[in-house]
Amino acid sequence: DVVWQPPITHSNFSLKNGSTLPIKFKLFTQEGVLIKSTQEIYLAVHKGTFGEPLGDIVAGWVLGKSVKHLRFSKWGGQYIANFQTNKKGLVDGDYTAVVHDGCTEEVLGYIEFELSSRKNTNRGNKPSK
Repeated sequence: DVVWQPPITHSNFSLKNGSTLPIKFKLFTQEGVLIKSTQEIYLAVHKGTFGEPLGDIVAGWVLGKSVKHLRFSKWGGQYIANFQTNKKGLVDGDYTAVVHDGCTEEVLGYIEFELSSRKNTNRGNKPSK
């Protein structure tokens, strides 16, 4: 299971277009135990809300050690990627961050958010998926 960490802890989060968002999450077993070893996964931000099929990938991260990669902290079991909207030329609208299994492409978890030119606002407190 994917558990999203602040600043995105619930769906309907709104992000100001032109800013950088740290996307953080942890992986847990089905029994609720934190997985403290690196897993073969990747993170992608898709245009639109979650659905079948997913929208186009507008940003993606594979595991690595630089700020351009999906990084893993063994101490906290946390993954982090920096989503720099100002470098992507993205239009306002709905986007979905998705954790994919690196071997099977299976969706392990996702969370939706809005990208907006107006000031950041939280649009509600709906539990993450």
